[in-house]
Amino acid sequence: TDQEEIQFYSTDPFSSDTDKDGISDYVEIRFYKTTPTDKDTDKDGIPDGEEIRNYRTDPDNRDSDGDGLSDGEEIE
Repeated sequence: TDQEEIQFYSTDPFSSDTDKDGISDYVEIRFYKTTPTDKDTDKDGIPDGEEIRNYRTDPDNRDSDGDGLSDGEEIE
C-alpha cells in the first residue's frame, strides 16, 4: 500500500521503480530482497537491474562467485 511504501520502505508511492534500476519496488522487496531506494544494493558498481537481467549475478552480494573480486571488477 502507499502507507507501507512511505512508512516502511521509504519508496515513492507515485513510482513503481523508486531507484530507477529497472526492477519494480515490489519485485525488489518481495523476490530479490534488494533495496528499492538504492540502484546498486551491494555497491559493486553494477545496478541491480543489470545484475539480474544481463549478468545473472547476485545484486545483494558484491562478489557473487566468491573469488575475491567484486562483480563490477570482473565485468569491467
